[in-house]
Amino acid sequence: TSGIDRPIISTTLVGTVDKEKLITPSGIEIGDKVFLTKEIAIETVSIISNDFPHKLCQHLSEHDLKKAQSYLFEPGISIYKEANLIRDGLGVSAMHDPTEGGLAAALWELSIASNKTFLVNLDKVPISELTKLICSLFSINPLNSISSGALLFTAKAVNSKAIIDTLEKNQIPVFEIGYVIGDGIDVINA
Repeated sequence: TSGIDRPIISTTLVGTVDKEKLITPSGIEIGDKVFLTKEIAIETVSIISNDFPHKLCQHLSEHDLKKAQSYLFEPGISIYKEANLIRDGLGVSAMHDPTEGGLAAALWELSIASNKTFLVNLDKVPISELTKLICSLFSINPLNSISSGALLFTAKAVNSKAIIDTLEKNQIPVFEIGYVIGDGIDVINA
């Protein structure tokens, strides 16, 4: 393709799951808690720091630039480990990888798919100072930016402690960012 100077790989993955183990947004109920693992804008930071190091080196220390460039692997863009840890027996009612459109789009998509209203406290959404700085330098809203690596999920409130304990025991940061307050499509900032 004209103008493309590096290989691009496109893939499609297809998997199967037993019907009784399938977790869909239709399982979300009023009173469920909303959780997020790791932090938002993980992939955004990785892409920007690797594609524009010359611009960032004017604003970041060498240590911070290297840290940002390693976001692809630490905290990493896979959600497999945490999804696998919480999928069975902990009352998880929905899971979503906030990639395209970031956390804001993922919340909206869950609200539409479940026909439920979410009350989210944006002050509880995890975002590092390094991420805030890099996003601000490029006029990017972290709430709307590619956030592969974070896992957005809902679960029964009674299971909150068990979920948090399970993830933290496995060194996966997890944050309770809101809850489901009613029927109807909406996402409200607390």
